[in-house]
Amino acid sequence: MSDPEDVQASNLNAPLFELYTRIGADYTDARQRFGSEKTIERFIRRFVEDRTFENLKAAYDSKDEKAIYYEICEFAEICGSLSLNRLSETAGVIMEAYRPANVLNRETFHVNDLFDTLFQQYYRTIEAIKETLEFNEDIE
Repeated sequence: MSDPEDVQASNLNAPLFELYTRIGADYTDARQRFGSEKTIERFIRRFVEDRTFENLKAAYDSKDEKAIYYEICEFAEICGSLSLNRLSETAGVIMEAYRPANVLNRETFHVNDLFDTLFQQYYRTIEAIKETLEFNEDIE
């Protein structure tokens, strides 16, 4: 396996490296996990098409706490697996707020503000991914 600095330096101008930097993600970690840019891009494309975020938003809009907890756990796991750190960290705080043991302390987490932040981060991330993939349509 390559040294993380070598991976980063050898791909400094790569579109996916630039994307990961732009969205507050860890390209080096993703590259080590997936091994190639093709694999990273394939999973990033799947992330754009994944319905977990829409399910989470629907659960949030309906105030279904069990569904919120389930969906935020799924979303945090997906983001963590893709090394989308900014999204993963925000989702992780929300997940803690909705953990059944924290039901009485939920207000201290400011979950509405956290959800607003998560929604903004998600939409910016999706926009950045779509802009980047427009330039790389030949990679499957």
